[in-house]
This record gives sequence, C-alpha cells and structure tokens, in this order.
Amino acid sequence: MKNQWRRRTAWFAGVIAVLALALEIYMRWPSSATLPPLGLSADTRYVVLLIHGSRGSNEPTFIEMERRFNEAIGDEPGVAIVRLIWAPHDTRSRSYAHGHRIGEAMGRELATLPELADIRMFAHSAGAYFLDPICEAYRANARANPPAQIEMTFLDGIGIAGGWDYNWGYRNHGRCADFARSIYNADDPAPGHNHPYEHAHNIDVTDSPGRKRFDRPGHYYPLRYFLDHLDINEMRPRLRTHDKDPRGAITFATD
Repeated sequence: MKNQWRRRTAWFAGVIAVLALALEIYMRWPSSATLPPLGLSADTRYVVLLIHGSRGSNEPTFIEMERRFNEAIGDEPGVAIVRLIWAPHDTRSRSYAHGHRIGEAMGRELATLPELADIRMFAHSAGAYFLDPICEAYRANARANPPAQIEMTFLDGIGIAGGWDYNWGYRNHGRCADFARSIYNADDPAPGHNHPYEHAHNIDVTDSPGRKRFDRPGHYYPLRYFLDHLDINEMRPRLRTHDKDPRGAITFATD
C-alpha cells in the first residue's frame, strides 16, 4: 500500500512537471506574429509610439492620449504619433513572444529612417514587452548618425517571462533606453507588475490621492495618472534624464 501511494505520488509529480515544462515552452516559443509596416516618412525626426496591453486596442485613455499628442505637436514637421494596434496577437499567454517578435521588426523599420532623432514609447501592461526589443533592434541597425535618443514609459508594465519567471520585467525592462520610467501600483493582486524596475526611474502611485476617486481596476490607474500629468513638457523629448531621476529610485506620487 505504501509503495502504491509512492508510485501515485511520483506519477502525479511527473505529470505536473511535464505540464509546467509545456507551459514554459509554449509561452516562450518564438513567435511568427507580424503587423503591417508603420510606413513613416523618410524625413521623420520624432516618433511617439503608444502601445496598448492585452485586449486593450480600444483603451479610452490611450485614445485620449493620442488625441492630445496630435493636437499639441502632431502638425509639427517631422513628428509622427502612432497608436499601435497589435491585435490579434495581444493574447495574454504569448504576449512575451509576440511582443519581442513584432518589436524587433518595428525597431528594424525605424532604423531605416535617416533623420530620426528621438523615439518616445509608452506602453501599458503587456505592451511593455515591445519596448526593449524595439530599442535593441533599432540600435543594432540605425542609419541615423548619431542614432536617435530613446525614452520609455511603462504604465503598469507587466514582465512575466514564460510561465514562472514573474520577476523578469523588474530585472530587464528599460535596460536599453537612454531614459526609462515605470509608473505602477504596488498592491495589484496580479503578479508581474507590482515592484520597481532596476533600469528605470519608478513612480509608485499606490497611494496617490487620485486613486481613491478612480472607478476602474487599479491596473488602469497608471494610465489615468499619466494622462492627468500629460502637458506640453511631457510631450517634448530629452527633458528627462537619469542624472535627475536615477535608475532604480522610487518616487511616491502625492498628487
């Protein structure tokens, strides 16, 4: 009886291990996802990319963010505002793989722009997976001399790699950027986006006064917080540096 119990326990543990390995392989398996080219003009000098999270192609805060950017600076020469829609590839389970594949393709495309001087990227949730692959592929292939300055803003950016590495994003997001910032909640029950990033300046909005009045899940409050602080200076490139806001440091929002 004892040996039978041990065999059953070993069989059950083996099944769990196989399922865990299968999940890990599935979530990390190289993606074949593609999107149409951005098709930006060769004289583009400043690109703003707005990248939604899983199933967030119609996120109203991002739509409003796009409108404000276009209204304030969209008519300036050489400026391109792009709200990227990455559906139907914006599935939760394979966002890591799809984001890397599509991001690398976008980075290579941006690298063909000879006048490009600045790239600003804003990503919510799983859109965070795009940012460093875009940056790395751009830097590896850039035609502009000098290459563009790159700034990233993660809005409750998720960073789970595979099925089990919930800390991957905290260790890696923002590593490629000239300036990176993470705006996040620290008390969301979902894993992968509740802690500061090592390679970004962090703004913890958990106890922000506006959060108390917010009527959506906390995962969306960093979007609202950013939109409430989106002025013309925030839209301009090169006004934020890690000399002033060091990587890994945390600022606690009070407004």
